[in-house]
Amino acid sequence: MRYRFRLPLLALAATLSFPALAASPKPTDAKGDKPDIAKAHQQEKEDAAEAGWIKPPVDEQAVATHHVAQTQAGAIKYTATAGTLTIRDDDAKPIASVFYVAYTADGVKDYAHRPVTFFYNGGPGSSTLWLHMGSFAPDRVQTANPEYIRPAPYAFGANHDTLLDKSDLVFVDAIGTGYSRALGDKKDKDFWGVDQDADGFARAIMRYVTRNARWQSPKFIFGESYGTTRSGVLSNMLQERGMALNGVIILSSILNYGVRQPGFDNVYVSYLPSYAATAWYHHKVPNPPADVATFVQQAREFAAGPYSAALAQGSALDPATRDRIAQQLSGFTGLSVSYLLAANLRVDLGRFEKELLRDQRLTTGRYDSRYTGIDADAAGERPEYDASDTAISGAFIASFQDYMQRDLHYKTDMPYRVSAYGLDASNGISSTRRRATAAGADRRPRLTSRSTSRRRCAPTPICICCRSTAIMTWRRPSSAPNMTSSIWGLIRRSRRMSSSAIIRLATWPISTPTRSTCSTATLPLSTTRRCAARRRDGRTASQCSAAAARVGRADRPNPLPQESLQPRGGMRR
Repeated sequence: MRYRFRLPLLALAATLSFPALAASPKPTDAKGDKPDIAKAHQQEKEDAAEAGWIKPPVDEQAVATHHVAQTQAGAIKYTATAGTLTIRDDDAKPIASVFYVAYTADGVKDYAHRPVTFFYNGGPGSSTLWLHMGSFAPDRVQTANPEYIRPAPYAFGANHDTLLDKSDLVFVDAIGTGYSRALGDKKDKDFWGVDQDADGFARAIMRYVTRNARWQSPKFIFGESYGTTRSGVLSNMLQERGMALNGVIILSSILNYGVRQPGFDNVYVSYLPSYAATAWYHHKVPNPPADVATFVQQAREFAAGPYSAALAQGSALDPATRDRIAQQLSGFTGLSVSYLLAANLRVDLGRFEKELLRDQRLTTGRYDSRYTGIDADAAGERPEYDASDTAISGAFIASFQDYMQRDLHYKTDMPYRVSAYGLDASNGISSTRRRATAAGADRRPRLTSRSTSRRRCAPTPICICCRSTAIMTWRRPSSAPNMTSSIWGLIRRSRRMSSSAIIRLATWPISTPTRSTCSTATLPLSTTRRCAARRRDGRTASQCSAAAARVGRADRPNPLPQESLQPRGGMRR
């Protein structure tokens, strides 16, 4: 027993006698005889950076503030909640922190009759800042039509067109955008695929509904641009997981990116009415009608009839007909006959934006073609940037940042990502779809859908043919209410709807999305069906629509063209 502590005491004595043995080994140079000071300093910097790294929270965050909204139904007290939702995989492991801002009316006793609507922009790769700051939230950026917004201070205040009087509103950022981030061993790019993206949103929505006890509330999703593609997959995923939506609202829809692949002429047919409206606005049309609506209707009829038939003939189109179509096309687009002939009667969006006002060394905007920009190279083929994006982005981003801190009191050192472009493999987004995007509606006969588009917004044209006609019965409305009342009339009537889904297309200039200015422009059914039916193989409208709706079949992957993923001079949203 007397030797019990001899070995520990000897070890301690050796350590005190030789301090170098207790110290951590320092980096040495290649010869191993001198410490490498540079490497040691680099390691210290890396350790300091690691300690200061702001990481997304695993524990859910929520900061609530109370306000009063001025709506068309009068003043409404509401709670704004900015926070995060932690979504987990099937084994309950945290995989992402999803940022959201929710606006909920106060004093609601029966949530079974209070709808909740989830909003998101598209991109793919965009945050939801744009819908949040410019559409139906209680406050929004105040903009003129169309005008470059001057530098700060910006006009930001009450939105009298808010939809808070009809529904609670939840704005959600896609993972990898805004303050939404992956957690643990997951990377943001793990969620950048069609199904992966929709899965993240499905888990976030179900988490919000569970956390806030809203399972009995009517539930709607509102997607814009690529967000409409997401809505098709998302609605089906939610249905499969036990959440039956009351409705889907799609704004500036694009439900099949395959139509942008080379060899498909439908995109030129679809864009023509938007080209006509743009040419009319910029006074490039000889002898135009007094109102743009008449001119756009004439363009629709020409696009669905003679123009579509001419493109379908391809190289078999005879020279006389080619010249005649070019003359008519010039009258609608404001482009020269020689240019149209050189382009084989097919002018894509970028070329149109550059060519229409080339004689004035100006380009037209992509999101709103009333805006004009100036390129350094007037001889280029496409605009160097998007004039409409440049005109408003500064105001939207600055207003959001200020609003989050001063009004909602949500503060974090994490940077807000307006867009995921340029990060990791964001431009290599996986695009194989497991199933048809419209499958959710197909399985929910009482799921109602409303489609809207912007008259002067070119990325998703106003005459774009809805690919969901295979599972929806179109009915032309007898009246033309404005977009807001049309959308929320849908919500009020959703439980009484028949199995026929009603889809109306409304115009929405990007800078003033208000109830009063968003007049409805419903596509004639004949135009919609002819757009889908005039195919080179002579299929019927229903056959064409059914084939287009099958965009998600695993045996026929539908890759997104890189052109649709690469922004030109602006942030996609």
